[in-house]
Order: sequence, then C-alpha cells, then structure tokens
Amino acid sequence: MEIAWMEKVVRFLKGKTCIVLTALCVLTIAACKLPYTVQNARFKKEFLWVYAEKDFNFKTAGMVQGTFTLPKNVKHNGMRFVIMFPATFRNNKWSAVVKMPYKLTLTWNGGSLKKEKAEATSDWVGIDVYFSEEEIRLLPKTQAITYVLEYEDGVYTKLLETTGLIDKLTDLEAHPESYSGFYDAVFVVAEQSTKKMP
Repeated sequence: MEIAWMEKVVRFLKGKTCIVLTALCVLTIAACKLPYTVQNARFKKEFLWVYAEKDFNFKTAGMVQGTFTLPKNVKHNGMRFVIMFPATFRNNKWSAVVKMPYKLTLTWNGGSLKKEKAEATSDWVGIDVYFSEEEIRLLPKTQAITYVLEYEDGVYTKLLETTGLIDKLTDLEAHPESYSGFYDAVFVVAEQSTKKMP
C-alpha cells in the first residue's frame, strides 16, 4: 500500500517538474530579450518582440531617428522594419493605401545598411522596408544600432469605407479635421515568429 502511494507521489512530482522546467526555460528566454525590447508596445499582437517605436506625422516630409539593440538570441530572419498607420491598421472599415517615399539608414560601429524607395505604397500592415536575409545578418547583436528614416510628404491614394463602398478620399482632403489621427504613423523595428504556419 505504502509503495503504491509513493509511486503516485513520484509520478505526480515528475509531471510537476516538467511544468516547472518548461516555465523556467520560457522565463529565461524572455529575460534574455526583455532588456532590449520596448515596454508596452502597441503592436505586440503582431510581433514577438518590438525593439523600437517612433511616432511621426507623415503628411509633411521629415525625419525620425533613434537607436535599438538586438539581443544575442535574435532570429535575424524574423526581423521587420515597418512604417505602420494606426488610424487604419486593424480597421476593416477602411481599404486605405498610403504613398510615402522613404530612405532608411541603419548604422553601427563598423557598418551600415541603406534602403530607399521612391514609389513606396502601403499594404494592409503598412509600408514594409525590406532587406534581404544576407543584409539583415550583418546587423550586430548587443550593440547599439542607429536608425534614420527620411520620408517625403505622404498621401492617401485610396481611402474607401468598405461597408458602404464610399470613397472618403475627397472628404479627407477637404475636411482633414474630421479625420483625427489619419496622418499619424509609427516606425517599428520588430521581430516576428519564424515558425511556419500549419
């Protein structure tokens, strides 16, 4: 009787040990990246880790800059550099397209990357600044990287209220005060999951 009871206790503890070890592994991985990430990032539903966020108004040409640092366990092939538009992002009511030429420069001690696009237009996420995997792998880990995003005047080329198929573009141009936040943008440096979807 005692032996059977002890076997049950051992089995129970084995199961709990697996859970505890799994939790410790997850916490260890998180702790490695936490010092490098932006706290309370708005887009953490879309990305695993957000390393930088910078807000700006894209109606008038300008420049935003800042720094970010990648942890040792970053997955370079998951890196994203995206210009996002909060007013229309995740909002199924709009089928918006923004045109905004840009130049993004990344510099660090010993290297740099540059990407420029004169005819950049947004998709449902925003404007994705694409670097090849070979380029991305040049980014150093645990070292400050400076970004400079220069952009021209941004314009909506399409703004359609899809529920009623109403073109709002003319109204936006005539009454911008009725569209609060529609020229807000945020530049995001992030890492997304590299796991393949089932």
